[in-house]
Amino acid sequence: MASAAAALAAPLALALRLDAQTHRARNLQAALESRTVVDLAAGIIMAQNNCSQQSAVEILRSVSNSRNVKVREVAAGVVAVVSDRVSTHFEE
Repeated sequence: MASAAAALAAPLALALRLDAQTHRARNLQAALESRTVVDLAAGIIMAQNNCSQQSAVEILRSVSNSRNVKVREVAAGVVAVVSDRVSTHFEE
């Protein structure tokens, strides 16, 4: 019985590590795409308000907090208003 458990331990550990790495890769991809939308929105706000990047990000955060919506969702709304042709898709 102990040898069966030992035989399954290594493949199970490997499967768990692979699952964790896949999850991490997906999270990093989502973060990268989210960051791109936020950066685009900040650039749009900078151009419209003649302000710094820090001020633009603070505007996004302020709207996010007041509407109880994630910053990336506010940013996506800003980008969508300006252009529906902007894409943040990353090819693997």
